Amino acid sequence: MMENAFNLLIQKLTNWFNDIILILPNLLVSLVIIVLVFVFARSLRKLIHKIISRFTSNLPINNFITGFIHYSLIIIGFVLALSILHLDKAVTSILAGAGVVGIALGLAFQNPIKNTVSGFIMSYRKYYNIGDRVETNGYYGTIEYIGIRVSELRLTTGELVILPNDIIVNETFKNVSSTTKRAIVINVGVSYKDDLEKVERVVKATIATKVEHLKTEDIEVYFKEYDSSSINFMLRFWIENLNDKHYQQIKSIAIIEIKKAFDEAGITIPFPIRTLDFGNNEAKMLPEMMAPAKPLKSS
Repeated sequence: MMENAFNLLIQKLTNWFNDIILILPNLLVSLVIIVLVFVFARSLRKLIHKIISRFTSNLPINNFITGFIHYSLIIIGFVLALSILHLDKAVTSILAGAGVVGIALGLAFQNPIKNTVSGFIMSYRKYYNIGDRVETNGYYGTIEYIGIRVSELRLTTGELVILPNDIIVNETFKNVSSTTKRAIVINVGVSYKDDLEKVERVVKATIATKVEHLKTEDIEVYFKEYDSSSINFMLRFWIENLNDKHYQQIKSIAIIEIKKAFDEAGITIPFPIRTLDFGNNEAKMLPEMMAPAKPLKSS
């Protein structure tokens, strides 16, 4: 009994050994293919990274593209090695499993994938760069980071806002840093008794002599409307687009200098006027309503 079991074991080991001998050439070829694929994938990754860097400086996107190509080549190499070893069923199972897993991951990571695609679009179109001042989705600040899925915006009040790239691409946003100059717009009202041509001369002279502005651009004054207590006009002049602090400082100086110039020229910035209309009965009661209250008698 023991002798039969021993003979079966020897026969089984012999068959395995023969199978290994037969598959050894294919196994060596598979190992060579895997090594070559690793070396080729690594070299190709460096080459692709240099090529992509010529078109975009976004490092996360560069790493994503080169990493995707690198690992895709390695997977192809493993599948080819399994095919050479005649493990076709294993290859089929792996591909089928990869398809199911891919669908599941696609559904589970739908939003991250959308943000990643948006990151590619932003990198290609160069909507903004790090350091740009932008306004988007109700936030205004300076871009500090542009990633593959999110961007970071530092608000003027100091808070850091992390925005998914998808909502930036799909929403309207304004890039204040996209030009070298920036307009300052100030709305002012003067009284009806003032000479409007004099008002325009005073405003333009004040900005031209006392406020920093671009000499290559016009100082513009446009009267807009007859308001309830004033005639309103818009002042617009241009400054160098440096930063928000510079913009606010120049605008503040302009408001101060215009107020001084109006005071010296006798031009009035009127207060809002409200007219109260009392009917006959209310008019008769008005003196009594405005009379000082009588002191209470002590008991």
